[in-house]
Amino acid sequence: MNTDLFRLGKSDFVKGLVTAVFAAVVAVLYNATQTPDFNVLTLDWGKIFNAAIYGLIGYLGKNFVSDSSGKVFGKLG
Repeated sequence: MNTDLFRLGKSDFVKGLVTAVFAAVVAVLYNATQTPDFNVLTLDWGKIFNAAIYGLIGYLGKNFVSDSSGKVFGKLG
């Protein structure tokens, strides 16, 4: 269940953390494809952490401005 406009609930934070994990996995995969030998072991932890934080902030930001029906600012979507 979504929360009201300009409010965040526990489920928003849990789902935000899941989104952060997915963003980190995408960052790892992207980093691996940018190396000539497709080496996953050369990880840039700073970029991975940043991707996770951006994913979390983006998800929470979207939910903060969405109403209980999922419409952004109560109008879009």
